[in-house]
Amino acid sequence: MPLHPWESGTLPSFEAGTLAVGTTSGDPAARLRVISAFQALVDARQARWHTDDSGRTELHLDSGEVFLLRPHSVTRLR
Repeated sequence: MPLHPWESGTLPSFEAGTLAVGTTSGDPAARLRVISAFQALVDARQARWHTDDSGRTELHLDSGEVFLLRPHSVTRLR
């Protein structure tokens, strides 16, 4: 299993979340910036990656916020 969600090539399809916070469908560079910023939080031990039973990739911040990574957007779940 890959350590990072982007190492598998593409992210799996996900169910719709509650609050969409942006889209990167037309800008791969923007997606890379978002993923890099999230990984920096993980590297700083302020967040952790989580894959649930259905295969959805989430970022859990120590502050309690949870973000769902979707193929063309990031959704804040809480």
